[in-house]
Order: sequence, then structure tokens, then C-alpha cells
Amino acid sequence: MINVSNEFKTLMSERQDFKEYAEVTLANGTVLELTEDDFSIDNNSLADSAGANSIPLGVALSRNVQLEIMNDDDHLSDYDFFGAKIRLYLTFELSSTIEKIEYGTFTVTQPETYGSVVTIVGYDDMYKADKTYSTTLTFPATVKSVLIDSCDTCGILIGDSNFLHNDFQIPTMPSSEYTHRQIIGFIAMLACGNARIDRTGHLQIMTYDFNYDSGNVHNLTDYNTLTNDTNDVQVTGVQMTRTVKKTVTDEEGNENEEDVEETVKVGADSYILSLENPLVKGHEETLVSWVYDKFKTVTFRGFTMDYISYPIAEFMDKIKVTDWRGKSFYSVLTDVNFVFFGYTTLQNSAESPMRNQSNYTSSEQKALIQGKELVEREKTNRENEIKKLNETLKSGSGLYSTEEKQQDGSSIYYLHDKRSLAESRNVIKLTSDAIGFSTDGGKNYPYGFTITGEMITRLLYAEGINADYINTGALKVKDKSGNIIFYADMETGTVKISGDNVTIGGKSAPEAISDAVKESKNYADGKVSDFAETITKSVANLQNQIDGQIETFYYDYEPKLNNIPASDWTTEDDKKKHEGDLFYWKSKGYAYRFFKDGDTWKWQLVQDTDVTKALQTASFAQSTADSKCRVFLTKPTPPYDTGDMWNQGQNGDILTCVVARADGANYVETDWQKLNKYTDDETANKALEEARKSRTMIINLDNDYQAITTDYKGEYTSFPECHTTAQVLYGHTDISNDCTYNVQKSSGVVGSWNNSTHTYTVTALTTDVGWVDITANYLNTYSVTKRFDIAKLKGGIPGETGAKGETGATGPQGVAGKNATYITVSGTNFDAVTGISNNASYLLVNGTKYNFSVGRGHTLAVINPSNGTVESIKTYDTYKTASLLDSPLSAVASGKIICLFTADASGLSQNSRNTLIGCGSAVNSTWSESRTTHVFIGMKGLAKGNAYEIVGGATRTVTAYYTPSGIVLNGSVGPQGEKGNTGATGPQGEKGATGATGPQGPQGEKGEKGNQGSAGRTYFMETSSSIVKMSADNTIVPNYITLSGYYRDGTATARTAYKCRFKIEETTDGDTYTTVYTSSSDETDITHALYSVLASGSSGITASGSSGIGISRNLTALRCTMYAAGGFSQVLDIETIPVAIDVDALTHEDIFNLLTNDGAWQGIYRGSDGKLYINFTYARGGTLNLGGKANTYGNGQMHVYDANDNEIVDINTKGIVVTHYISGMGEKPISYVCITPDVFGGIYLSENKDGTGACAILSPDEIVLKNNSSGPITVQTDITMHMTDESLYLGSVSEYKFHFGKEKSSFYQPVTIGGSLSVAGTKNRIIDTENYDTRKQYCYETATPYFGDIGSGCTDNTGKCYIDIDDIFSETVNIGVEYQVFLQKEGQGDIWVEEKTDSYFVVKGTENLKFSWEIKAIQKDYEFERLEKFDNSEKEEVIDYEKEYMEEINDLIKEQEEMLNETVE
Repeated sequence: MINVSNEFKTLMSERQDFKEYAEVTLANGTVLELTEDDFSIDNNSLADSAGANSIPLGVALSRNVQLEIMNDDDHLSDYDFFGAKIRLYLTFELSSTIEKIEYGTFTVTQPETYGSVVTIVGYDDMYKADKTYSTTLTFPATVKSVLIDSCDTCGILIGDSNFLHNDFQIPTMPSSEYTHRQIIGFIAMLACGNARIDRTGHLQIMTYDFNYDSGNVHNLTDYNTLTNDTNDVQVTGVQMTRTVKKTVTDEEGNENEEDVEETVKVGADSYILSLENPLVKGHEETLVSWVYDKFKTVTFRGFTMDYISYPIAEFMDKIKVTDWRGKSFYSVLTDVNFVFFGYTTLQNSAESPMRNQSNYTSSEQKALIQGKELVEREKTNRENEIKKLNETLKSGSGLYSTEEKQQDGSSIYYLHDKRSLAESRNVIKLTSDAIGFSTDGGKNYPYGFTITGEMITRLLYAEGINADYINTGALKVKDKSGNIIFYADMETGTVKISGDNVTIGGKSAPEAISDAVKESKNYADGKVSDFAETITKSVANLQNQIDGQIETFYYDYEPKLNNIPASDWTTEDDKKKHEGDLFYWKSKGYAYRFFKDGDTWKWQLVQDTDVTKALQTASFAQSTADSKCRVFLTKPTPPYDTGDMWNQGQNGDILTCVVARADGANYVETDWQKLNKYTDDETANKALEEARKSRTMIINLDNDYQAITTDYKGEYTSFPECHTTAQVLYGHTDISNDCTYNVQKSSGVVGSWNNSTHTYTVTALTTDVGWVDITANYLNTYSVTKRFDIAKLKGGIPGETGAKGETGATGPQGVAGKNATYITVSGTNFDAVTGISNNASYLLVNGTKYNFSVGRGHTLAVINPSNGTVESIKTYDTYKTASLLDSPLSAVASGKIICLFTADASGLSQNSRNTLIGCGSAVNSTWSESRTTHVFIGMKGLAKGNAYEIVGGATRTVTAYYTPSGIVLNGSVGPQGEKGNTGATGPQGEKGATGATGPQGPQGEKGEKGNQGSAGRTYFMETSSSIVKMSADNTIVPNYITLSGYYRDGTATARTAYKCRFKIEETTDGDTYTTVYTSSSDETDITHALYSVLASGSSGITASGSSGIGISRNLTALRCTMYAAGGFSQVLDIETIPVAIDVDALTHEDIFNLLTNDGAWQGIYRGSDGKLYINFTYARGGTLNLGGKANTYGNGQMHVYDANDNEIVDINTKGIVVTHYISGMGEKPISYVCITPDVFGGIYLSENKDGTGACAILSPDEIVLKNNSSGPITVQTDITMHMTDESLYLGSVSEYKFHFGKEKSSFYQPVTIGGSLSVAGTKNRIIDTENYDTRKQYCYETATPYFGDIGSGCTDNTGKCYIDIDDIFSETVNIGVEYQVFLQKEGQGDIWVEEKTDSYFVVKGTENLKFSWEIKAIQKDYEFERLEKFDNSEKEEVIDYEKEYMEEINDLIKEQEEMLNETVE
């Protein structure tokens, strides 16, 4: 199981928004950083699977990853992915951090596939083992040595080599017919497990762990699909076969030696694992016994599951699966397929005991099964029925369908064997709750199944039945010979049992039956008594309801005002009491509600499906005498029944009745129990608490934590300096001096509070840990608290010195502590000329002795001080060639310790001596002298003169120890002195891994107790600045911080630099911190530019100069933590550096924003610049005048800003500009809306304030849209839409795609019409011809909407031809309605349409006659359209104004003529 945090696991069950990443390094060194946006949505997965249809045992598994990378623009075509390295990882955002899972490195070992996506597949390093086995080892050899040799040969890193049975001796060399991967698998089988490359790239031998109670078990419930065996697997035996030589006597009496196979087996025959492993030849009994002991007592189950996206499962993990019924089983994972953007498939591939016939492809194992005869006998019966079913399906005809609409809008469907339902006999009825099968035309449905899982059938054939109960007509059980040994007939009640020994419940059959009769009689008597008691209770007057009570009635008829229950509600008051009551029509499944519609009371059908379902469920459970249940809205008054509900309203609970009471009884509170609590005071209080937390007032301490170094008893000689100072910020404003403070401390803390400096000083700590809580109060409204923690850092307990016992055998070297590496170079007979004698030379590092052979010249040892590892020991014959040490010395890395000593050597070259200067050598002249011996201990990087050099003399033993500050020499060994007092306790190093225990030596006598050592060290951190100030332009001073680590020994005043680890975090609220820097190694100090730290969290850069660097304005503090060297497990010191606003650098606008809390508070502020700053909610007045002749500030302007300080409205002398932003897309404006007289004299939508890049103009004369924002708009170019009072163009006027005009419209692009198209003229297509110009071709019109298709065919030798109706065509028409087929024969003979179906039609006639055909079918959804009348009511009236004008002129002329005639007369 991949180890993740508990928060990761909790959130993973709620959401799976993981972020997947891959770093692909090509063979040429090119690195591609891929994020989830680069992957396709499918086919990206990580497989961690054995791939065997059995229990994996002895598998050398190789994980693989498949990536499908988007390549729409073909940008990956130049890359060669073969041989690329894929580093795959995943991130998941938690509440305060982002957690990462590294999946390891994979190699692309096969060519990629290109297209719109590029698919690459990579494998972990197990692929390297797919090579023929070869070795130089001598056999017999241990399993451990063989595994190490294979890994070295294949270039695979090995993990823990101390696995189960790793000391087993392999007798002979494995054959070269095997690969290294197979050998690794065989070795894993010896460990009762499998082999796998872990996520760090190391090979691990994994032994099966079936202890499901030991933790690290996946608890799986949120699956999408689950298929599992009904029986657990339990291995009952293990076996192997081997070939042995045996003497066989033939028919003539001759004895011959032949190869005979024999079986080595342990356990019973039921579920047997059959193994093959050439490494145990001659020792098969050993392997069989080991595997059987591992598997014999455990169970697991085969299953396959599609689970939620689940990135933490691995091969061989233990799991617990709980199905939808709440039933659970345990198993182990044999296959994991994690799909990046989908489900995770989890599997155990072990076959169930009733089906297992698996054989793993590499033949490492087989699973054998017993009882095959019984399975085959049952299988034959089932196969016969399946064959019969298939024949029936093949010979059967199709079905017709009928839909029955329901009042609530739903439908019931019938499938039947005849065209009409009435004439059909075989009927299938489908409802929302059940499917029924009838053979009598739908009168009865004797077979079927319900949605809840009940199934009714006549005869059931199945591979197996796993059921809670079986209800059937007759149940028969037969023995192997076919004899009935158990028979139960449900219709006749007959039960027959045949057998020699029949027991029931551990008793003989007569005895058990006698007891059952007695129990049955007692049970029946009790039920009769209960029924009599219930029936005598009063159930009258249940209709006398009161207000606040909603009733539900269950009857089998439609409710009306003249039937029960409404017929009993005779008065208006009665009806009002029942307003809202529900009625459920049981046989139909309809629900109604009683209410008043205007002046009329009525039962209204309820359309809410959920309500209907709930009433249906309640109907099934309804057991009250009067067919009704109630919902009370006020305190219930009897009568009420079990199951009634009481809704106490918005501020109360929902309760259910658990004790029924009849009319006249008193209300009892305990009759009602809470269903759920949907609101309470806790929720409100939590909301208030969250609101309080959202305020921006925070408190920072410059020292959050301090460790007090003591001896092992927790005592100190003098208490070190220990204090913390508080700073309080509201937003970025320092309000420390405006607050009052309360200080509380734990009982072991002694100290005092200085109110003027806001500092608490600790002078003593009497307990192991302590704390001081500092609470700041502001305006008697807001308060915030911060804790200062103090803890004792105890030294180790000094042991009592005993007499020296005999030396035990040396155990393996443990990991060295982090504070010191102790080194001893020793030699007896250390002659001034010949050097250290060969038989007495050794190097002792942290207690581990390294013997070496001394040759003539110089011996060089290189030691890693961080873990005490001796990286190399080698002798160079500098007597012969003085320059031989030049290259080895220069190749030593900085920080590595070197030990150098001579044995009869000449001097070193000048290059070597110069290198030794960099290792701390004083360059004594003897280095250049011949046959002068040295013992030298130094370190690459030490200053000159700081190493140790012993020249010439007699026996020498030089001992030194390394610390982060340098190498310290204990001194050469002199005569044995008297025992000294116990020295000061050194700093505690991290515990090394425990070596194997050597033989126990005899216990020595108890020695005298040593004296108490002095006080230990105090570790502390210093920062270059205690506060960071931010100016108005977001620059900060200082723009870098320096952290330095120190320690003091005891009560000394001098401090010493200390190599430690640092962590820097940032916060905006004082509660939530984000890590921005972490030391990658031990360091004494760091200097970082704040911008680098805060913006990216990288290693930072050393600051140069004093120019400020901008950072986030809402940052309030930095928290710096110092840890002990070597890791992050031990905190030594914590300091907080606040980020405060530099008031002197603020503008008046900044000050006003602080005073008003960025507009949250209202007020008026007059600055020293004479300006008045106002923040208000409401203003009222007559006229607002801005600018004017007497205005000092020039022209009047008005600016409006949004909540993000973006200008959204600008009113000035050029007009009005409205700027549009989109939330979540940064602060870049999307567009401007401008009303201005000097650009276009209208309104325009633009990308720039000056009108350039305009994409829309609204003017008195025209509306113009464009799609090119490179410059000002012009009427003739780059136009998307141009509209005048005469025309509308889509596209430019000169090259438009669509044109709508008063007289004519033109379209030069495809046009899609979502509705119907009606034209008064013809519909035609314009065709360009070669010789006849452009012509029209007209559409074929029909009286009904039809679609057609044409084709050709030919009858066969029988005179038939089947024409399939095109699948796509059939989905556009209604084949269920009669369609027409037209035939045109192409030769002598006769043809006709013989048969028409939904998918094909049959043409019959003269044999081998070619013909053409045409089909016409009515368009789908237009079955009832035919010659409909065209509705012209919405047609726009066209007015001929010229005609009307001439008519009016003519009328006026006539009137004038008539008047003239009258005057003449």
C-alpha cells in the first residue's frame, strides 16, 4: 500500500481530482514536462499486475505505464521516444498542502505510435532481466548471493536482501535455458512470494502476508461494479513432481535403470498448488513444506472490481471488500490497473475451488481441483437446456409493441406475438417495477421478475445458486446414482427424506420433530393471544382529526368528493382540517392531494414521482386498520400509530412514532423518537466561529518554539536566554500598541511579561514541556491567541561502568549517527623508515574494523563522514612513482575524509602536496622526503593546517572524530592512565539500524558509577532581520533574509556555527502556512532573496544590492524553523518575521484604505495634501459638478472601480468608457464600451480605450461588427456584420457570405434551418453545365414527407433476393409504418415484392434476373403530416405606398372635377 496521509485517504473518498504528471527524458537528453492537459482522456494507465489466471507465486512482475499524448498539431513528430525514461507522479490538493505520489521511472522499450495522439509504453527495470541466464558464481551458492549476482549482471538495483529463506543453498548452477527474470521468480517462490521493482527502482522479494488484522488493509466499499466468487479459496495441499532413477525389471527378468516421475506432496487433495522450481532439485520436500506452511491456514477470494480512481493500491496489498448487502470478505490484490481519468480495476485472479483449472504461463504453479465428475454431470444438463433455448430463439418470430399512456405521463409497454394485443397469446409486460411473461394473452403473468430481485420461473438451470432463501414448487436433491435423497413439494406440502442417518439440529429426526411441534404450538398460541388483544382495542373515531395533522389514505379506487374519505367531510371546517391530505390508489399506483382550487375542493393528481414511490413503499408496509397514516405538524394527540411522523418545523426535528396509542389516551413523550437532526445550535455556533476566524487580525511571535538542553534527568546548570515578542497585525497594519494583553502559562513555566515591549521572558522550566499563551484584544471586539512552546532536550542516560567482559563476535555495521564519525588508524611496529607493519595494520571507523594489506608506498582511505562508510582503501606504489597519488587525491569529493599513511615510501609529487593543502595539511617538508613515514587525517575542503600529521617514530595509533565544524584529534595513545571522570554528554545522533547480535560474553563485575557530566548544548537560530517592511509599491526592505544556526556549550558565552536544516514558510492569516524553502542538506546559514522564496519556493539566490523586490501584498509573516542536522524530526528553534506596512512610504490613498479597512468602514479623511478622502454608502443631493474654470485640478473626471481595484467606468471630456472584466481570468480587461463624440460619433465596443481594435460600432447611420482587432474599423474591410436601413451583410460588403436586402437576399455558405422551410415558389438547385450555362434542377415534392433510397439487385437460383434496408436510412424514417418499394426489371421475366420487414424486404421472381429498386418511407416524427393548410397569418403585409399615393391623387382630382362641374351649373 502506498503510504499517504489520513487526510489524503479521507478526501479521496469524496473527490478524485488528482493531477497526473510525467517527466519524459528522451535518449538525446531532451526533457518533456507533461501535465494532465497533454494527455488524452482515455488510455492512460499504470498496470501493476501479475497477469496470471491463478494465485501468483514466483512471479517476477514488471509494472508498465501507457501514456497517450495529444498531438493534434503534430508537434511531437520530431521526437524519438524509443529508449526514453518516464518519471511518473501524481499530486492531490489537501486543505493546506499538496501531497505527491511518485510511481517511479519507466523505460520505453518499444516504438511509439503516431497520429493525432502519440502512444508510448514504458516498463520498470524488471525488463532488464529478460536476458539469458549466465553467472561466474561457484555452486553450491546461497539464494541471496545468486539474487545479488543476477541484479549486478542485469544492472538492477537491489533492495532488502534479507528475505525469507535467503540462506538456502542452491546445489547446482541453473541452466542457460532460463532467463535472469525466471531465476528471480524462482527465488521469490522460495520466499513464498513474488519479486517486484518498487517505486524507488529497487528489486524487492515480497513474501505473502495473510494477516488481515495487522493493519495496512484497503477497506473497499465505493465500487462501480463488483464480480466475486461465492466461495473462499483455501489451499489444502502443495505438490511437486520430480524425475528419479529407478531400477525396473522387464518381462525377461532383466533389470534396467529408467527415469520415473514421482510426486512430492504435503496436505490433502482438494485445492492443490502444483509447483515447478529447478533451483530446489533434490530438495523438493523443503519447498513444498515452506509453501504449505504459508498458505494452509489462510483464505482469500477471487474477484474483479471497477473502483473509484484509487492511486494507492499495489500488487499483493491486503483488501477488505464490503458489497451492497453489507457482506464482507478478505483477499489480496494480484492485479491493479490504475487509469488516470477513470476507474481503477482491482482483481484477485485466483479461480474459485469449483472452477479452478489455471496454469500460469511460466509453469511455476498449477491449481488442481477435485470432484470433476459431479461438475461434468451437472454441466451436461445445463448445456442441454442452453441448446434448447438457442434453438427456440432461432426458430421464433419477432414481437410487436403497444404503449399504454398513464395519467402521470409515464408509459407501460407490451411486447406481443401478433399485430394487435387483443389477438396475441404470448405477452411481455414492462412496468417501472416488474417484467411479466404471459402465455394466455395477458390474463395472467405466471413468470417474471421484479425490480427488487424477486424472480418467478417454472424451471431454473444455473451453475450455482447462492441465496438467503429459496421458494419453489418442488425441490429435489439426488445422490451420485440419481436416487432422490430429499424431496419437498410446496404445493402438496409433501417432504420426503431418504438416508441412513438423518439428524436435525444435532438430534435424531423423531426427537427433533417432536420438539418442533411443541415449539410451533407455543408460537401459534402466542400469536392468537396477541391478535385478540389488538382487535379489542378501540379504533373508532379515527376520523376526528385536529389541525396540524396530515393524513395519508390507502384504498383501491380513484378518490372523489362522494367516496371515502372526502364524503365524510361534510362541512367547510372539516375540509380545511384535511387540506393537504394524501390518497394512494393502490392497484394503479397513483397519488392524489386534497386542496382547494378557487372555491372548489378537489383531489389533484400528484406528478412528483418520488412522492408516489414513497407512498407505494408505505402502502406495502401499511398495517393499520383504517388504511391511513399521519404526519403531525403540531404536538400529536392520540390516536396515532407506529410509523406516523411529527415534523417540528424549521427549528425542530423530524420524529417517528414507535408506540401506538388509541383515541382518548394521553400523549407520551417517549412514544416518539428522532429520525434525524437537520439543524441545531452547534451548526449556528460553528458558522459564527468560522465568521470570526475570517477576520484578518493575526498575532506573530518572533520565537514560536525553543528547546532547552539538559542532562538525562532534565536538569540544567543555568537556564539559557529564552523569550518571545508578540506583534499584532490587522491586515497589514501593526496594532500591537493599541491592544491589551492577557498571558496564561502552563504550571511548569516560570517567567514574566513586559507590557511595553510585548515580550514574555522564561527564567525556568520545571516540567519537561511547557507553554505560554499570549492573547491580544483589540477594541474590546476582536481577540487572537498565539502559543509559545518550550521543551527540554534531554541528553542520553549515562550507563554504569562494569568490568570489561569477553569480546563477542562483531555484528554487522549499523548506520552511524549524524553528529560524529570516529576514526582510528593504528599500527604496531611503526618504524620511522619502513612504516606500519603488514600484520598489524587496520582502519577503525565507528567501531567497524577494516584490515588491509600494506604494500610499498602510500595507503589512501576515503570515508563519507555523514554515515561512516569507507568508500575505498587502496595502496599506491609511490616509492616507484611519486605522482601515482595525483589523480586519486584530486578525485576525492569535497567534504570527504581522507586517511593517508606510508609504508617504506618515497616523497610525494608537488601536485599531491598541493592537493593535501586543500585537505588541511601544513605541507611539512617531510612529505617530499624519501622513506619518511606519515599518519595523516584530513578532509577535502579543510583550511591549511587543520588536519593532523604524525611523522616517524615508533608504534602509532591516531584517533580523531569528525564534527560539522571540523576534525578533532583525541591524541596519540600513551601509557595507560588512571580512569578519568565522565566527560560532557555530546549531542544525540539519530539511531542507527541495529546490527545482528554477537555471541554473549560473560558479564563483568559492576564498576563504579561515573561523576555527573556538565550541562549540554543550547541550539539557537539568528535572523538578519526581525521585521520586513513593505512600501506602497509593494517593494520590501530588506529584500533578503539570512538564517544562521549556532550552539553554546553549557554556560559559555561564545557561540559556535552549527550545520543544521532550515525551513521557511509564509502566511497570509497567521493560521495557515505554506512551505517555500526546505534545506536539502545540512548547512550553517542561508541567504535568500525574498522574492525567490515567496514566489517559487526554489533554493533562492544571494541578494545583491538593496533594491526592493515586489511580493504579494496580503503576506503577513514568515516562519523560520531550525532542525537538528540530518533531517526534520527534531525542532531546535522557531522564529517568526512579520511583514508590516511601511507607513512613511504610504500615499494618502494607501492610508485612507488602511483606515477604512479597504472600504469596509466608512469615514472622511483630510490628508496633509489638502485633499478630502470620503468613503460612503449613500449620498443624496441635487447636482454633482466636477471640473470647471475655477477648478484647480482641471477638467472634471469620474472613475468607478470594482472589488479587485479594476477601473470599470471612466467619465472624462472624451466621453464615457465602460471596461469589462471576466472573473477568474486575471486583471486583463476583456473589452471596452465607449460613448464618445470624437472617434465615430456613436457607441463602440473595443479592445482599446482609443477605439483601435474596435469590433462593434453603433451609430445613427449603421451598425458594424468586425473580427479583426488590429486597427480602427473601416466600413469595407475586416467586417463580420454590417447593417444599414437598406441591407444586412455578414462578411465585408465587397466579399460577403450572406446578404439580406429589401429586394434580394444571397447566401454563399451552407445554411442550416432548425425548423421547417416553407417557400411560395419552387425549391431548386443551381447546376453549372459545360455547354448550357447555369441551370436549375427542381426538387421532387410529395403530399406526405417521405425519404427515399435506391439500389439494384439480382435474384438467385431460387428466384429470391434479400435487400437489407440501410441502418442509417432506417433511423431517419418510421419503418413501422407501411413503406413502398418500386421495382424496375432489367431483362425478361417477372419480379415482385414477396415480403417486407423492418430491416429488409424480399424480391421474388424469375431466377438470376437483374433489377433496380426504389424505397419510399415516411419521415420519422412526420407520420401524420399530409397536405396541411399553410398558415399565412404571420406573413408580413406588403404595402404598396406608391399605388396608395396615386389612388389618393386620383380621388382628389375626381373631387375637384365634381366641384368644378357643380360651379359651372
